[in-house]
Amino acid sequence: MTAPTASLLLDVSPLRASPDFRMLFAARTISILSIGVISVAVGWQVFELTGSSWHVGLVNLCLAVPMTIGLMVGGVMADRFDRRRLIVSSRSVYVLVAALFLINTLLPRPQLWIIYLASTIAGAINGISAPALMAAMPSLVQRAQLAAAGALITVSSQAGAMLGPSLAGVAIGAWGLTTSYGLVAVGAVLTPLLLSRMKPLPAGPGVPLGPLAAARESWQFTRTHGVVGALLLLEIPVALFASPGSLFPELASSRFAGASLPWGGPIMDGAIVAGWLYSAPAVGAFLSSIFSGWTGRTRDAGAMLVFTTVLWAVGTIGLGVASSVLAAVIALAVAGAGRALSEILRRALLQSHTPDGLQGRVGSLWLVQAVVLPSIGMALAGAAARWLSPHRVVTIGGAIALIGTLAIVLAFPAIRREGQPS
Repeated sequence: MTAPTASLLLDVSPLRASPDFRMLFAARTISILSIGVISVAVGWQVFELTGSSWHVGLVNLCLAVPMTIGLMVGGVMADRFDRRRLIVSSRSVYVLVAALFLINTLLPRPQLWIIYLASTIAGAINGISAPALMAAMPSLVQRAQLAAAGALITVSSQAGAMLGPSLAGVAIGAWGLTTSYGLVAVGAVLTPLLLSRMKPLPAGPGVPLGPLAAARESWQFTRTHGVVGALLLLEIPVALFASPGSLFPELASSRFAGASLPWGGPIMDGAIVAGWLYSAPAVGAFLSSIFSGWTGRTRDAGAMLVFTTVLWAVGTIGLGVASSVLAAVIALAVAGAGRALSEILRRALLQSHTPDGLQGRVGSLWLVQAVVLPSIGMALAGAAARWLSPHRVVTIGGAIALIGTLAIVLAFPAIRREGQPS
């Protein structure tokens, strides 16, 4: 292997250097695999029960609202309490949520309100645990390894997100929804067991006693720190308008119904097509992450962050104009690659500019954008699909995301000159 090629490959040194990071890496892989399975299972089940993309989007809204509250609370908690204990406790409660999904599926007539309830609880739990997971990173690896560690986390996340939806599509088609929810329950049990093997991760110093004062401090820091504020703003348009996941079941059942494989033969099961659509962004993200070694060495991290964010929006537009399953999968893979690389760069830049005592709270602000805004965007897309065809909704959303991104870059030109931490 030549030196230039080797320099592009994923840097795995954080895995070799930190046993605790290895536990985190394994737990996140299993957790994201489970989330990939449940995202397809829930979306497909709701669409089967209602025949409406609006209801599929509403489930994402049920995730988004409590997750927003959970992230704000979790960010303060991550800067006040032991982060490992917080992560393990919240992920243990998620086992009950997985059981609720499974039990509902076993009922003679599964209830839609139970899906909404379980999704609401899951959103709150995920919101509480996510800031602690993010805040733990600088304590597990060296500063110079932040981009490499972020790339590894992205790889683990995208590997799970890539395999999970495909596994769900096959499981639903072959054995039904019960098997998919059973796999989720197994992953829910394994995740806290692995995380409990990490060392204690006490919060950083200097956190105000009152939670409101702690929240105000983080907002003040974000507002006055030009780089951090710009990094957070840059993700808003793409996260909100380039997240078409709620439309995948309808696209699979209508626009791509009866489609043929490129090498011939009809696709008989819409669930399999939906699984491909859900998996495609993760495939692009996974491949781009494998060759993300450059992200830890580039001197133009800000400029590359802008480029990869634009790539995310352009890929979404490509999905909207795609007329075949193959074109749709390629467009989604491009969007996923842009999203993954922008996440790696943004995570490293945010963590390098944020003091340890603010990691949890600033991380929660970013996670609201990275996790909650896409859920809100999917709800909006589902609502818009009541009046417009799904592919038109996707195209318009991608165009808005692209225009919004370029407008923010013009308003904050300094972000293009930001370098990588060393």
